Amino acid sequence: MYRSTKNPNLLLQSIFRQTRARHSHVAVVLSEFSFMDAMLKSGVQVQSLGSYLNENRDFQVYRSKQLLVENKIDQLREDLQYYSRQNYSLRGIIFPTWRHSFCSELASKAYDGTGVQLTKKKRDPRHVLPVDIYKHVSTNPDWIEVTQEYRDAFFDSGNLSLLDTASRIDRFNVDFTQQMGFDQQALSDLAYRVTQHSDEPLVIEPRMRYWSNQLVGKVNIFWRVKFTLKYWARMIAELAVLLWDRLFKR
Repeated sequence: MYRSTKNPNLLLQSIFRQTRARHSHVAVVLSEFSFMDAMLKSGVQVQSLGSYLNENRDFQVYRSKQLLVENKIDQLREDLQYYSRQNYSLRGIIFPTWRHSFCSELASKAYDGTGVQLTKKKRDPRHVLPVDIYKHVSTNPDWIEVTQEYRDAFFDSGNLSLLDTASRIDRFNVDFTQQMGFDQQALSDLAYRVTQHSDEPLVIEPRMRYWSNQLVGKVNIFWRVKFTLKYWARMIAELAVLLWDRLFKR
């Protein structure tokens, strides 16, 4: 959770919840090198822990003991990656939408599938604010603060370049897997359309499900082509950067 005294959303949170809000942003750790969040310009994506924490040093990190005991970390990561590459939007607060997320909404949706409570009161993820999450995790004994661990691991690390490269690999893997899920769903929809008049229509259940799978069959062919090209362009660019670092930045 990131703290910023200059962010106007602190005032809005304080008004909505009638209590002082201290945090303007929420993110969820994905791996040893990366986290996922929702930002206005970039949407939902994987980012480097090393670079972000060194640039935004006023933060707090909390860890769920229940998540560790019940071994649900993999479930959290899978649910978190489901929303990769969504656009950022606050419109869901008023108008339901499955195509957008904002930071605390993303965290709430990711934790929903694990059974770990992220707020004191059960709220629709669209109505969860950073202040709601902080009030719960900072006072509930099932959550422990591990901020110092992250400061010791990342502050002024001499391995930031290596950590950033590892994070880019994480992002490449998430994007690549998402594209595979999208393609599998497209194949499933095509197989169903071809066989839907038979006694037993062929239904293929994609192994990997992402929010983008829902787009298949709901949008015109132009949008699907655009979506696919955009993903492949991004993945090729990420691969080129990784190869460059590997070959020329040793």
